[in-house]
Amino acid sequence: MTKTLSRRDFNKLLALLPPAYFLPARIRHVQAAARPNIIILVYDAWSASNTSLYGYPRQTMPHLNQLAENAVVYHNHYAGGMFTYPGTASLLTGTLPWTHQAVYYNKRLNTFFDENNIFSLLDDYDRYSYTHNTIARLLLREMTSSIEHYIEHHMLYLSKNIHTPRLFSNDYDIASLSWVRAMKSVDDGFANSAFISRVLSALSNRAFAQIEEEFPLGLPGIEGDNYFVLEDATDWIIDQITETEVPMFGYFHLLPPHSPYNTRIEYFNTFRQDGYEPVDKPNHVFSPPESRTELLANRRAYDEYLLYVDQEFHRLYSKLERTGQLDNTWIILTSDHGEMFERGIKAHGIYALFEPLMKVPLLIFPPGQTGRIDVQAPTSAIDILPTLMHIASRPVPEWAEGRLIPPFAPNYPADRPIFSMDARFSPQEGPYTDASIMMRAGPHKLIYSFGHHGYYENLQGQPLYELYDLETDPEELDNLADSQPELFDALFDELQTKLRQMGRI
Repeated sequence: MTKTLSRRDFNKLLALLPPAYFLPARIRHVQAAARPNIIILVYDAWSASNTSLYGYPRQTMPHLNQLAENAVVYHNHYAGGMFTYPGTASLLTGTLPWTHQAVYYNKRLNTFFDENNIFSLLDDYDRYSYTHNTIARLLLREMTSSIEHYIEHHMLYLSKNIHTPRLFSNDYDIASLSWVRAMKSVDDGFANSAFISRVLSALSNRAFAQIEEEFPLGLPGIEGDNYFVLEDATDWIIDQITETEVPMFGYFHLLPPHSPYNTRIEYFNTFRQDGYEPVDKPNHVFSPPESRTELLANRRAYDEYLLYVDQEFHRLYSKLERTGQLDNTWIILTSDHGEMFERGIKAHGIYALFEPLMKVPLLIFPPGQTGRIDVQAPTSAIDILPTLMHIASRPVPEWAEGRLIPPFAPNYPADRPIFSMDARFSPQEGPYTDASIMMRAGPHKLIYSFGHHGYYENLQGQPLYELYDLETDPEELDNLADSQPELFDALFDELQTKLRQMGRI
């Protein structure tokens, strides 16, 4: 008698096939689950340098410290750019700015990636996207043909404009601008519609009064009065995962801990008198500069905001664990870029490509994993796309510049060069005229800056070379470019070769 192969037996057979073969033994069994959910959760402007999991003296993320015991933890993971637009584009396309061309808000993503991206490659998944961030939204909107459930950014704000996508689906940007001009008070306190804007303000103030008591520095928000609380986004994400049939892919890009650093009342002043003093570093040639007093105050506010992020990720993870969703859900936790409170530089957007701006957390939570795996080899945001293709058991597209990373990749080269850059003032195609380019190779990090626009004017026409040994000098205080000429020449030649290959010199 012929025996019918059960779903359970079939799934067991799947576990015997590649790519499961290359997984570490203690997480290999998760491949037995057919077509798992895959969730990318991005917390904007989250620096590894301020995260307790990576050795930061302040306990900014105590829950993450514990949850990491069931994760793959990457200790040297780099963003593709040092602000949202290029950093997010690198993650979503698996390519660096010299390829995806989304180097600044007024320079559109290469149209090839409208239909060739992380969403299109998972076309048999139920695909979701949401972001608080209006800049990340620009990229997601270019990819909407590949996203089944594209949620507009304002839908999880505390107040929603009356021009919903349902009413103005084809002219959202124009409708949004009209709303701002007609209803919202501008810098001088006036709006084009004086009566309606005051009614709107009164209603909003009444609705927000109770919530505002929970946020002593003001409500979290973006672009003025677009307020939100992280709890709403967390609850919404949980609902999508628990209510959507498997398989689903979700890209959820939340604004905290990006400025303004308006943490909840229970975390406010947590680190006010803790005695922590970060290393006092000299100002950089690109520094605005900010005073040390201002930098320390912003650092503390940022660190206290991380406590809020930590609590909300813990709540999301715990809820999915209780409902059993984690049994068949991969979570990739990361950021689009870091944040900086040193050398006279506050936040991000300045061309200096130091570790606090470029090195971001990356944790992968495979379903059913018990035990922690630490990966020290340098990795890049462009590697997330190939790694997701591995998880989903499908080929990596030829156009992707990233690669499969440990522990999923056998024989991963620890000395593989990792690149990132800021080229906002350069042409989208052809040689770079103004840029800062970073190359991490083994323990060494080379930064090459040149140009005449913006802060590059401070270079007075001369290129800037910076070379650091991150093993012996993790604070990047000793520039070796002049003192170790042979090492510098070898690394600079390698960088020049890559730039030439990409048509950028």
